[in-house]
Amino acid sequence: SLGFWFVTVKRLMRVYSGRILDVDDVRPQDISVDDICHGLANTPRYNGHTDFPYSVAQHSVMLMWAARKLGMSQEMQTQCLLHDAAEAYMGDIPSPWKARWPEAQKDEVRLLEVIGEAMGVKLHPLPKQVKELDYSMRLWEAYHLFPEARQDPWGPANTDFPVMLTFEQPWGRLESRITMKQLMLQVLPEAA
Repeated sequence: SLGFWFVTVKRLMRVYSGRILDVDDVRPQDISVDDICHGLANTPRYNGHTDFPYSVAQHSVMLMWAARKLGMSQEMQTQCLLHDAAEAYMGDIPSPWKARWPEAQKDEVRLLEVIGEAMGVKLHPLPKQVKELDYSMRLWEAYHLFPEARQDPWGPANTDFPVMLTFEQPWGRLESRITMKQLMLQVLPEAA
């Protein structure tokens, strides 16, 4: 019947690789490096409300570079690279909205656990150091991505961050995807 078809299709999601994911039953074999890299490169951070395009992939790569520069362990660097990997499948829901949607939070945790299992890295819960570095980067991003609002609602703008990159030349989607994929294949050779 048409009702059954609609309910079934509503839970299915086609991704870049052509796979069809059942969002109620995502399994490790449904996850791919290409889908994560493509999805995050096409997902705008801050829901697109920045002065210029800035992808979740670029954010994730820069967070990993910061972790590397700080001498964090290889595992923590990998966790930094993949900490937002669920957003490749469910988008970047801004924190204030996510806080209002407990089901979205549960789905994100479940998806991170599946992605972590697929990639061989623990993504939930993340270590305190990874969370703190991500928070610090959010303050740094606010300073660079929202020049009209140098005072950020999350705290004072952070102009000094371990990765001193400029946002004058934001990465395009292709550069974001390629850079993230190269790093993923370096730190997760079994995922190739």
